[in-house]
Amino acid sequence: MQFDERSEGDVVILAPRGRLTLETFGMLKAFVGACVDRGCRRLVLNLARVSYADSIGIAEIIRAHIMLRRHGGRLKLSNLSAQVNTLLTLAGLRDVLETYETEAAALASFSRVSDASEPTVA
Repeated sequence: MQFDERSEGDVVILAPRGRLTLETFGMLKAFVGACVDRGCRRLVLNLARVSYADSIGIAEIIRAHIMLRRHGGRLKLSNLSAQVNTLLTLAGLRDVLETYETEAAALASFSRVSDASEPTVA
Protein backbone atom coordinates (compact mmCIF):
# COMPACT_ATOMS: atom_id res chain seq x y z
CA MET A 1 0.00 0.00 0.00
CA GLN A 2 1.23 3.44 -0.90
CA PHE A 3 0.05 6.78 0.46
CA ASP A 4 -0.12 10.17 -1.18
CA GLU A 5 -0.34 13.08 1.24
CA ARG A 6 -0.97 16.75 0.76
CA SER A 7 -2.41 19.63 2.77
CA GLU A 8 -5.16 22.16 2.22
CA GLY A 9 -4.66 24.70 4.98
CA ASP A 10 -4.73 22.78 8.25
CA VAL A 11 -6.42 19.73 6.70
CA VAL A 12 -4.28 16.79 5.61
CA ILE A 13 -5.57 14.72 2.70
CA LEU A 14 -4.34 11.16 2.75
CA ALA A 15 -4.96 9.06 -0.35
CA PRO A 16 -3.99 5.41 0.02
CA ARG A 17 -3.44 3.34 -3.13
CA GLY A 18 -3.97 -0.39 -3.22
CA ARG A 19 -5.83 -2.78 -0.97
CA LEU A 20 -6.80 -2.29 2.67
CA THR A 21 -6.54 -5.89 3.82
CA LEU A 22 -4.77 -8.19 6.25
CA GLU A 23 -1.64 -7.97 4.09
CA THR A 24 -1.43 -4.19 4.68
CA PHE A 25 -2.55 -4.27 8.34
CA GLY A 26 -0.87 -1.58 10.41
CA MET A 27 0.26 0.61 7.53
CA LEU A 28 -2.65 3.05 7.73
CA LYS A 29 -2.36 3.27 11.52
CA ALA A 30 1.37 3.98 11.27
CA PHE A 31 0.85 6.66 8.65
CA VAL A 32 -1.96 8.36 10.59
CA GLY A 33 0.05 8.05 13.81
CA ALA A 34 2.99 9.86 12.22
CA CYS A 35 0.60 12.55 10.99
CA VAL A 36 -0.87 12.97 14.48
CA ASP A 37 2.64 13.18 15.95
CA ARG A 38 3.32 16.08 13.56
CA GLY A 39 0.22 17.88 14.84
CA CYS A 40 -2.36 16.80 12.29
CA ARG A 41 -5.86 17.03 13.75
CA ARG A 42 -8.01 17.27 10.61
CA LEU A 43 -7.67 14.47 8.13
CA VAL A 44 -9.54 13.48 4.98
CA LEU A 45 -9.02 9.89 3.93
CA ASN A 46 -9.67 9.82 0.18
CA LEU A 47 -10.43 6.21 -0.71
CA ALA A 48 -10.78 6.71 -4.47
CA ARG A 49 -7.72 4.55 -5.21
CA VAL A 50 -8.42 1.80 -2.72
CA SER A 51 -9.22 -1.11 -5.00
CA TYR A 52 -10.52 -3.40 -2.25
CA ALA A 53 -11.05 -3.48 1.51
CA ASP A 54 -11.88 -6.31 3.85
CA SER A 55 -12.97 -6.29 7.50
CA ILE A 56 -9.34 -5.78 8.58
CA GLY A 57 -9.13 -2.73 6.32
CA ILE A 58 -12.31 -1.33 7.86
CA ALA A 59 -10.79 -1.97 11.30
CA GLU A 60 -7.77 0.10 10.22
CA ILE A 61 -10.06 2.99 9.32
CA ILE A 62 -11.75 2.73 12.73
CA ARG A 63 -8.34 2.72 14.42
CA ALA A 64 -7.42 5.90 12.53
CA HIS A 65 -10.73 7.48 13.55
CA ILE A 66 -10.18 6.61 17.23
CA MET A 67 -6.58 7.82 17.18
CA LEU A 68 -7.58 11.22 15.81
CA ARG A 69 -10.52 11.55 18.23
CA ARG A 70 -8.24 10.80 21.19
CA HIS A 71 -6.05 13.70 20.10
CA GLY A 72 -8.98 16.09 19.57
CA GLY A 73 -9.07 15.56 15.82
CA ARG A 74 -11.47 14.46 13.12
CA LEU A 75 -11.32 11.90 10.34
CA LYS A 76 -13.55 12.26 7.30
CA LEU A 77 -13.80 9.73 4.49
CA SER A 78 -14.34 10.58 0.86
CA ASN A 79 -14.73 8.82 -2.47
CA LEU A 80 -15.84 5.47 -1.05
CA SER A 81 -16.24 2.64 -3.52
CA ALA A 82 -19.53 0.75 -3.50
CA GLN A 83 -17.76 -2.19 -1.85
CA VAL A 84 -16.31 -0.10 1.02
CA ASN A 85 -19.64 1.68 1.45
CA THR A 86 -21.40 -1.69 1.72
CA LEU A 87 -18.92 -2.91 4.34
CA LEU A 88 -19.41 0.23 6.43
CA THR A 89 -23.17 -0.14 6.18
CA LEU A 90 -23.15 -3.85 7.11
CA ALA A 91 -20.87 -3.12 10.07
CA GLY A 92 -23.19 -0.35 11.26
CA LEU A 93 -20.45 2.26 10.93
CA ARG A 94 -22.26 4.79 8.74
CA ASP A 95 -23.40 6.62 11.88
CA VAL A 96 -19.91 6.55 13.39
CA LEU A 97 -17.74 7.65 10.47
CA GLU A 98 -18.23 10.87 8.55
CA THR A 99 -18.42 10.07 4.85
CA TYR A 100 -18.63 12.36 1.84
CA GLU A 101 -19.04 11.66 -1.85
CA THR A 102 -16.11 13.86 -2.83
CA GLU A 103 -12.89 15.11 -1.33
CA ALA A 104 -14.06 18.68 -1.92
CA ALA A 105 -17.21 18.05 0.14
CA ALA A 106 -15.17 16.53 2.98
CA LEU A 107 -12.79 19.51 2.95
CA ALA A 108 -15.67 21.99 2.91
CA SER A 109 -17.31 20.27 5.88
CA PHE A 110 -14.44 21.32 8.12
CA SER A 111 -15.25 24.98 7.56
CA ARG A 112 -19.06 24.77 7.47
CA VAL A 113 -19.80 23.54 10.97
CA SER A 114 -17.80 23.49 14.18
CA ASP A 115 -16.15 20.12 14.69
CA ALA A 116 -18.00 19.51 17.95
CA SER A 117 -21.45 19.44 16.36
CA GLU A 118 -20.75 18.16 12.88
CA PRO A 119 -23.27 15.65 11.49
CA THR A 120 -22.48 12.56 9.46
CA VAL A 121 -23.30 13.09 5.78
CA ALA A 122 -23.63 11.06 2.54
